[in-house]
Amino acid sequence: MSWALDPPVRVGPVAFAAIVETELHLKSDRSRLVGVGKKRPLLFLRAEGDTVTAIDINGHSYDADEIDLLYPDATSDLKARLSAAA
Repeated sequence: MSWALDPPVRVGPVAFAAIVETELHLKSDRSRLVGVGKKRPLLFLRAEGDTVTAIDINGHSYDADEIDLLYPDATSDLKARLSAAA
């Protein structure tokens, strides 16, 4: 499985982002390359101040340590993106 962090969206002092599973399938012949991709949300992250939490598609909630255990560096990546955009 390959995952990515979608760009965060700010709503007042709170930011939201999604961790998504990504798939890409490529097929080629002699004259062309055709690709099909899809992504599926795995976690929805919520950041406010220094606190990052998440909820998955089944309603289970996660704290920052649990998020980073499943998706290494996801919370630090989110915080870095938010700092860069500020």
